[in-house]
Amino acid sequence: PFRFMKVNNKKYGLIKIVPDGQECVEGLWDLTQRFLTSENIQLDKSQSFLHLWEMPNVFYNNFEISHTSLWKSKLWLKYAEYVDTAFGIYMLRWGDAPLHTLGVAMMLSKNQVHIFS
Repeated sequence: PFRFMKVNNKKYGLIKIVPDGQECVEGLWDLTQRFLTSENIQLDKSQSFLHLWEMPNVFYNNFEISHTSLWKSKLWLKYAEYVDTAFGIYMLRWGDAPLHTLGVAMMLSKNQVHIFS
């Protein structure tokens, strides 16, 4: 899978997309929109698919491959800090699956993501 990802310019790979429990993503989509607004971030719809994402679907991440540049990017680091200050991880059980899903949807185009069969 690593060679496939590199040759095909994929930055994130996963197995499937599943709905998460509504109680596990409560307020996270709204918080993400507030983050984008507060940071005055205009996502290029050709380079992002966040605007297409349906809540509460998340990447099933018991298997995921990602390029480390995603998690070192300024956008991800700012987003992670913003999420952390909202205390949703601690108070509302926001987990890594919805956070990775929203982060990837903000930072990558759909053609940079691969769903393995």
